[in-house]
Amino acid sequence: MSAEENKALFLRFFDDVWAGRPPFDDAWIKEILVAFPDLKATPDRVLAAEDDHVLILFTVTATQLGAYRGIPATGEPISFRGSTTARLENGQIVEEFPFMEKMGAVMIGQMLGQTAESGWQVGKETTASAAENKALVHRYFEEPWNKKNYAVIDELLAPNWDAEPSRPGRSHYDRAGQKAGVAAMHAAFGDLRLTMGGLIAEDDQVVVPWELTGIHQGESLGVEPTGKQVTFRGLSLLRIVDGKIVEDEGFGNLLEVLLDKS
Repeated sequence: MSAEENKALFLRFFDDVWAGRPPFDDAWIKEILVAFPDLKATPDRVLAAEDDHVLILFTVTATQLGAYRGIPATGEPISFRGSTTARLENGQIVEEFPFMEKMGAVMIGQMLGQTAESGWQVGKETTASAAENKALVHRYFEEPWNKKNYAVIDELLAPNWDAEPSRPGRSHYDRAGQKAGVAAMHAAFGDLRLTMGGLIAEDDQVVVPWELTGIHQGESLGVEPTGKQVTFRGLSLLRIVDGKIVEDEGFGNLLEVLLDKS
């Protein structure tokens, strides 16, 4: 099947699952739809790789009208983002790897006044090849995170780089802020190591699933050090123009992992 046919097939499966019509018995989806009966899952971006993989970036909006995982009904709207990747063979989905912000963590964050996400940003086409863009993004993650080469951030980020384009009220986070942020993570987590999953590139965008492991030895996100090894995961969507990264949109489950360990 062609990339476009694979996209259409997986998108139809995605729509059926979130509409409460999964082709299998999914207790978690049923639980969500009881607590959030007006739930709407919106695909923001659908990308196809050359090896029969399709990735959907999506945003979920809903109102909590029932109890969910010990959190009583609030009547408040929530929003969270996620991704799901599938491998297809001969018109069938043979593997699926979903990842999303945990609803409980998002709900707690919004109760504390954190702004809900407004969805993934969609870029435009560029002349750079997918291979070139993937190589650039791989270096952007590998060098500062695993080699503490923070200078590469200045080299690869555009001067007008935006860390969270879907948060219109957020103050600008510049290259100096990014370097300081990565350095702070190294200070808070000993033996920090980042591992990237398979990169998917289409047009001017690259999607990176990633995993970070380290020893929680310093304060992070207001959580005091536990001395425990932690593993947290996330996904980033980057847009490249003229060999520079101009947008970096992503999420991870760091706060949830730290709260579990504390």
